[in-house]
Amino acid sequence: MLIFAGRVFWEVVRGLRAAPLKTGPFVVLKRAHLMDCDFFLHVNNAMVFRLSELCRWRLLSASGLLGTVWSKKWGFLVAEQSCVYRRQIPMARRFTIATTVASSNDDKWLHYTHIFMSLDGEELATTKVRAVLKLPNGKTVAPSEAAKASPWFADQLL
Repeated sequence: MLIFAGRVFWEVVRGLRAAPLKTGPFVVLKRAHLMDCDFFLHVNNAMVFRLSELCRWRLLSASGLLGTVWSKKWGFLVAEQSCVYRRQIPMARRFTIATTVASSNDDKWLHYTHIFMSLDGEELATTKVRAVLKLPNGKTVAPSEAAKASPWFADQLL
């Protein structure tokens, strides 16, 4: 847990130091580290979801949404995750993760899509995450509120 917390902190810092986001997918270059791999020295199924989460942490700070989330005490709650695995990701392999987000018609759910791609353009995996923004009292925050706080989210959601 402590190692993961350190990785989250590092992703948030990297997002804060990143250039302002443009329109389109949020793309992150990653490498399959030893801690991401299983006994067979490739990224295991659970780590694909963890790498997706780390990308969402970096996106939170890079998009400018972190300050609003912190000040308003919003929390992201993942309700559903799915993954389609296409190819293994061996240890030390570099790859990209392209993240997009959409909102449901009822303005309740955030739908993230993370596409893992090799550097030569081969799709490795795709994760889909359905999440909701919550206040400390349990009430739901509409994704349109996040769009007001971040131009990148506004471009993706509206």
